[in-house]
Amino acid sequence: MKKVSPDSEPPEEREGGSVRRWVYTEGKLEVVIYEYDGGTRFPEHSHPEEQVTVVLEGGLTFHSGGREVHLEKGEILFIPPSLPHSATSREGCRTRTINIFTPPRKERP
Repeated sequence: MKKVSPDSEPPEEREGGSVRRWVYTEGKLEVVIYEYDGGTRFPEHSHPEEQVTVVLEGGLTFHSGGREVHLEKGEILFIPPSLPHSATSREGCRTRTINIFTPPRKERP
């Protein structure tokens, strides 16, 4: 077992109003916390890893292939490997998510 803190590494400011924190990367998992200002758009991308996103606060809409999935606090989204997707945080509030990737990414994007 290993206990980690979300504040174990300094926050990394991202373009467009988001911040990410690398929390854990060992074995077969990578855990990253993202924080978004209201209305932040995370551009379309894909990656070979599976992704699980849990909304801790606020709300987020994922976009993929003309489909939208709205997530609120406590909801979880599973994203299969190599699926192009983007996300937009809900207007008027801060959104926090915890994101789990498996296997860990070879390079930090």
